[in-house]
Amino acid sequence: MMKKMRGFGRFSADSVPCYLLGQLARDDNASHDDLMMRDFIDFAIEYVMAAKQYVGGRFLLIDCVDDLVDLYEKHDFIKINKTGELNQLIMFLE
Repeated sequence: MMKKMRGFGRFSADSVPCYLLGQLARDDNASHDDLMMRDFIDFAIEYVMAAKQYVGGRFLLIDCVDDLVDLYEKHDFIKINKTGELNQLIMFLE
């Protein structure tokens, strides 16, 4: 997984450039249905894919709490790490 994230010709990297999807589900008091999370995620992915055509990029990263991991995995995100209370998931943009 790390080799795929680093990209071609890179043998090590402290950081890897990527798109970051942040603050999408900030309000813990609202239900996921009320927020229409699936629609928000699809909308955000569409914009990232459009940006990829102009500036490139290989993957999209999101940090989320445990309750949202299943939702993002349904959108082809892969869990790669957990730091503190947040899980890190990525989606390869192919």
